[in-house]
Amino acid sequence: MKNIIIVSLLLTINCCNGQIKNTQLNNDTTMEYFDINRYKGWDNDPYYSSSENHKFLKKEDEKIEIFYHTSGIQVRVKNSKNPYEVVNGFSNKTRRLLARGYIFYSVNYGIWKEYDEQGRLIKETDWDKDYEFSLDSLVKKMSKEYEMDLFNTSKTRNVSRYVEKEHLHLPLYEVWYRAEANTNEFHCYIIDGNTGETLFDIVRFMGDEGDGKGSLLGLYLKSLKEEKNK
Repeated sequence: MKNIIIVSLLLTINCCNGQIKNTQLNNDTTMEYFDINRYKGWDNDPYYSSSENHKFLKKEDEKIEIFYHTSGIQVRVKNSKNPYEVVNGFSNKTRRLLARGYIFYSVNYGIWKEYDEQGRLIKETDWDKDYEFSLDSLVKKMSKEYEMDLFNTSKTRNVSRYVEKEHLHLPLYEVWYRAEANTNEFHCYIIDGNTGETLFDIVRFMGDEGDGKGSLLGLYLKSLKEEKNK
């Protein structure tokens, strides 16, 4: 089963890498509430096993994951035809929206917001601030330069990004895209998160990380070292 970002983590995102803005109580408010009755008539998603506290529901292409946790209620909303996902955190006490964030594959993006029990904005986290080359620019680059459609969830294995602080000191994107001829073969790229330059590309196969080949970043760092030693 996929990893779950539980509500307690969503509601304490001040420990993360995004830029955080603590705001005074202001005019940005929300009146949104969680109501389980909204999903009456939805079917159980057969791809997952639901329980009383952890439900997976679907209606046509729409999918909902509802997780009742001691810290609150997490609701993840997505559509099976695209890689976007909205993560909401609601109060156990009032059912009011307390937090909202956005995900594209493995990428947290945009402005994540937190609210108090009165619905007033108290915190913002900017997940894009370290990346001059935007997520939208990445999607356009992969389409234009490599004819890869990152909205195609059947061919895109994953898109991720992070700031590499030990060796390169750069923000990076990683893209794994399935090849046409072999479903276990992937074209993999490391993209500079500032300039959009392709720093490294290689063909990999499903599961080869466990065969001693290591991470994509590790292979890139190894290639830089070998080039330097020539």
